[in-house]
Amino acid sequence: MALAEETDFSDLIFHLKMEELVALGSADLTALKAIAQIRKEKSDHLSKQAPRQVTLTLRDCELLSAPVPIQGQSDRSVLGGTCVSGSHDVSGRVFKVQDEFDLTADPFIGFQDGDIIVCRMVNPSWLPYVQRSGGVLSEVGGWLSHMAIVAREKNVLMHVGCGGLIGLDTGAKIRAGTDGSIEIVEEQKIPARQSA
Repeated sequence: MALAEETDFSDLIFHLKMEELVALGSADLTALKAIAQIRKEKSDHLSKQAPRQVTLTLRDCELLSAPVPIQGQSDRSVLGGTCVSGSHDVSGRVFKVQDEFDLTADPFIGFQDGDIIVCRMVNPSWLPYVQRSGGVLSEVGGWLSHMAIVAREKNVLMHVGCGGLIGLDTGAKIRAGTDGSIEIVEEQKIPARQSA
């Protein structure tokens, strides 16, 4: 920029080659300025003809890189998600974790082996609980997230991008499928014994 200001090239300085920049002290500045102007006009013309930039979201990249098709729900209000791990459907009790940033064991007081962890985001420090869980349902995450990779290694059912989790409370009985489905399972009523 200092060189551009000193030689009065302005933004044309960026259209000169390195050897032309080195020779600026002994070169014909008017001729170099004309060359730079032609290059700038050509660059502007080509940039207008160039194809539009392609945009991919992180979700698009995950879908494209998945070795198997990812299935799941797309409506955020519908109970369901995208299954990124697990080879079979699971049923169990919901264990809702409210604070994904608490690195202590406090958020898991009352957790039982086989509980299905429901959370906004899976913290990697939860690994011991994820391995003991029946499954993990998370609002945030993706196919390439660290915990999704771990869940695949351990064959733990995991859904990410889940919708409708706000309606699930600790203790509710649910079933989560490898197709991304999540359903609340009604408790079966045991008929009262009748006196004889």
